[in-house]
Amino acid sequence: PDYVFSGINDGYNVGYDIAYSGTMGAALEAVMNGIPAIAFSNTIHAPLDIAEEYLVPIAKELMEAGLEKGEVWNVNFPAVEKDQLKGILRDRYIAPLQFYSENYLEEKLPDGSVTLTGGGEPLTAEDAIPEGSDIAAVLQGYISVGKVKSMVL
Repeated sequence: PDYVFSGINDGYNVGYDIAYSGTMGAALEAVMNGIPAIAFSNTIHAPLDIAEEYLVPIAKELMEAGLEKGEVWNVNFPAVEKDQLKGILRDRYIAPLQFYSENYLEEKLPDGSVTLTGGGEPLTAEDAIPEGSDIAAVLQGYISVGKVKSMVL
């Protein structure tokens, strides 16, 4: 069957962050229209060396494996040099936390309006990350492969 490939997102789609991802949203939209999909993501502003080498073989593998109704494959490439890549971890589950801890700086303008500027820091390997999760995989230097299930299908 045909597949929709969404991404490569500039920023991981792991943990709760998938909830407001345009990349994951496009993949889920495809699934709602009966087209299987794979979402691909890389860390923010990172080179695409690992993705360039592994995206096509992983895509072929996942297309052959197939999906159940309402599922999307979710692939995240780690922020490591190509020679530091430890491999691929499959069947990663969605970590029950945010990777990007966001907060907002509020500034009141002279006209009474308010601007909000986003900020925050991503998780690191020193944080408490659940083993077997998508976040643990990328922080440990692995390509993370897992599934996301649409809650409307």
